[in-house]
Amino acid sequence: MVKKRSFWTGMGLGIALGAILLQMMTIGATGLAAPESEQEDIHVDLLAEHAERLGYQLYANDQEWIAKDELERQVAAAERAVLKSVTPQEIVSVKGSFYILSGMSPEQVAEMLLSLSLIQDKELFINEMKNRNLQGQIQTGVYTFKDDIHLDEIVDVITTIR
Repeated sequence: MVKKRSFWTGMGLGIALGAILLQMMTIGATGLAAPESEQEDIHVDLLAEHAERLGYQLYANDQEWIAKDELERQVAAAERAVLKSVTPQEIVSVKGSFYILSGMSPEQVAEMLLSLSLIQDKELFINEMKNRNLQGQIQTGVYTFKDDIHLDEIVDVITTIR
């Protein structure tokens, strides 16, 4: 019986059909789902949407963050370290520092300079910028001036390309 060709043919077909059936049952049980990485991305996106609706924000595990209290402690420690290494004369000049953002108008810059007491009259600064036709030439950057600087020097420095 083992030597008959029909027996071995039947046995081979039975094994092949059994394997196909097993595959079909496995697919039917799990469904034709997307690969695991795609499912993960979809779930993260949905989770992020739901979290945003509830007022929360998701962070990746490898993303570093610190609490507000810890940030305040670190900033205070950095300020103390800087103040220990700076002389009182240098502190005065640091207090006259400001940052000009891209696209700031002469009026906005004048307001900053006035708040730092680097100029006494906002309109005088704006008129000086208009007289020199320098309204659109204010350069972005950090500037530090001492208290005794003249208006012309301020205009020259903030409109000179670095």
